[in-house]
Amino acid sequence: SNVTRISRAIKPEDSEHHAQIVYYQAGIGTGLGLRDRLLGGGTGLGLSEHIREAYYFLANNYSPGDSIFLIGFSRGSFTARSVGGLIGNLGLLNKTGLPFFYEIFLDWENAGNPDSKGSSFWEHYQDPLNPDRKSMPQTPSNDPARVYEYLNEYRAKNELRDVPIRAIGVWETVGALGIPVNPWFQKHFGLPGFLHEYKWLDTKLSDNVENAFQALALDEHRAPFSPAVWEKPEGSHTYLKQTWFPGAHSNVGGSYDDTATADISLAWMMDQLSGESQDSTDTPLEKKDWIEFYDDYLDTQQALNKVWYERNPPVRGWSLGTIYNSFTFPQSLAGPLIRTPGRYRVTNPLTGMQKHGGVLMRDTHEFIHASVRARMDLGG
Repeated sequence: SNVTRISRAIKPEDSEHHAQIVYYQAGIGTGLGLRDRLLGGGTGLGLSEHIREAYYFLANNYSPGDSIFLIGFSRGSFTARSVGGLIGNLGLLNKTGLPFFYEIFLDWENAGNPDSKGSSFWEHYQDPLNPDRKSMPQTPSNDPARVYEYLNEYRAKNELRDVPIRAIGVWETVGALGIPVNPWFQKHFGLPGFLHEYKWLDTKLSDNVENAFQALALDEHRAPFSPAVWEKPEGSHTYLKQTWFPGAHSNVGGSYDDTATADISLAWMMDQLSGESQDSTDTPLEKKDWIEFYDDYLDTQQALNKVWYERNPPVRGWSLGTIYNSFTFPQSLAGPLIRTPGRYRVTNPLTGMQKHGGVLMRDTHEFIHASVRARMDLGG
C-alpha cells in the first residue's frame, strides 16, 4: 500500500540530523490466517488494539519539540484519525500515568454507551499515597462529559501533556463511521457487537491537528466504502486539504499490480507531508518540522511500474493507469453507491448514517486532482 511505501521513503535522519522515527503497523485483515483476513478485513476487528498500541508508542517516546505525523489507508486511516482524536481529547500521558492508560481508554471508548457497567478507570485507580481512598469521583461512564471530568483531574496532576499533531495524512477513510464494514457479514456471521465500541471514537478534526490531508477515490462504488470526509469545525485553525483522484479504493491507496494511479496519489501525499505544496506561513524553523524523503524514491517506484508495463502491455501514459473493478463478491452484496464530491452530509454518531435532508457539510476543502481532467481529456 502507499502507507508501506511512504514509510520506506522516509529518511532515518533529516538534513539537520534529527531522527525521523517510523512506527509501522500492518493493516487490519492483512494477516496470514483466514480468520484474520475475514474478521479483520470484513468487520474491522482489531482496531482498538491498533489505536492503543499507536497511542502507547507515542506516549512512551514523545519528547517536547517532536513533530507527530499520523498516516494511514482505509482502516489504517480510521486508526490514524482516532489516535489524533484521542490525543486531542486526552493529551499524551506521561510515564507515571501510562499504567492506567488501558482503563482510561476503555472509558473513552465506551463514553455514551448506555450498556456500560461503569468506569473501568475509577474502579482500578487509587491514590498511591492513600490506597484506601479513590482519588476520582464515582460517576458512571455512560456520559461523555464524565470522562472529561477525570481527564481534567489528570491534567491537574501533571500526568497529561497537551501536544500538537503536525499532520494527519490519510488515503480513503471509508464507511459512515470511518470503518468499511459489510452489513452482510454482520447479519450472517452474527458480528454486530464488534462495532458498537467504535461509534464513540472521535475521528473529527481536533484543533491540536495543525494540518490534515486526505486522498479520495472517484471510482469506488461499494456502499460500505462511502468516504468519511472531514469537515473543518467552526473556528478551527487546521489547514485542511482533501483531493479526489481517479480510481477505486485500492487504486488510490495502493496494493494493485498497476501502481500508476497509486503513484500519483503517493506523490501528492509526499508533497503535502514535506511541506512543499501548501501556502504555508511557517517560520524558517517550522519549515524544518516536515518529513524529509529520499529524493529518488518516487522515480524508483515509477520506473518499477514501467517495467511492469513492459511485461504487461500496453504501456499507459500519466493518469491512464488501470482502474480495477472493486465491486466484486462478497462486498457487492451490500449494493452500489456512487460517490458525490462536495455533496456529503454530517453523520449521526448514534446511527452512523448520514443525516438525509440535512445541510451539506461545509468547509470540507475538497479539490479535484489534475489527473482526473487529464484522464477525461485522453479518453481514459
